[in-house]
Amino acid sequence: RLLKLNKLAYNSLILASKDEVSFNIIRRAKSILLPRGDAFKAWKDLSAKYEPDDGATLVELKNEFANKKLTSVTTSPDEWITELDGIHAKLEKLDAKMTDLDFLLHILSNLPEAYETTVEISLKNFKKNTLTLEELKQDLMSKFRCINKDNSSEDTALAAKEGG
Repeated sequence: RLLKLNKLAYNSLILASKDEVSFNIIRRAKSILLPRGDAFKAWKDLSAKYEPDDGATLVELKNEFANKKLTSVTTSPDEWITELDGIHAKLEKLDAKMTDLDFLLHILSNLPEAYETTVEISLKNFKKNTLTLEELKQDLMSKFRCINKDNSSEDTALAAKEGG
């Protein structure tokens, strides 16, 4: 049964490879027990290539997180927070701990000015220790929809005017 599962996992990795480098890393992942392909070894080798765990990677990820800002009101805050969370997960994998407080503060302090009222309300809840990430996401998405509803109606009006 384990041999079948390994074969399935190994073949899935082969099919998922998008470039020659990845393909060759997987293709070369063989062991004495699994001469036709070792999925676990392939995964470890891919991780070593694409997610190194050295000091330079840690510095790069910390800088990427620190500089990640939501700069446009047309970009979904949910997508931006998901990107931040992905970087956060990579940092945790490198044993760089970040508190929920730090994560929430980063979000609140890196939003466009259009979110100012939402930030003010969230900071009040933050001070009371009642703010959660899910709540903040919901509040930001509500504001995002309001902002973009207004923007889309202006764009439509301008387009109608230009069309004559």
